[in-house]
Amino acid sequence: MNKEIILQVKNVYGNDLIYPSCHISNALIKLKNAKIAVLGLGFRGDVIDTRLSPTYDVVNEFIKKGCNVIIHDPYIFQDKNLPKSVPLSKNLKYVTKDANLIF
Repeated sequence: MNKEIILQVKNVYGNDLIYPSCHISNALIKLKNAKIAVLGLGFRGDVIDTRLSPTYDVVNEFIKKGCNVIIHDPYIFQDKNLPKSVPLSKNLKYVTKDANLIF
């Protein structure tokens, strides 16, 4: 079912899933104080390049909704553009443990 919802949103919004993803998430779980694990900071896979990454917008939207966001990226271990409240880790198990939503 979730895959169908995302495909429908993608048909409407194209590849820009930032705002719809937060609305879908809000419909699936209570977002306030939820732990959101975001997988990947870089815009493209297997690189340390974060320029133009939509992850920053996604993170900020989840923060506005009152979420506790944590990011996993195996190639990036620090990022000055992230809010100080958002930890960044290479440890996937740690990031996803007890997450209410993995994005």
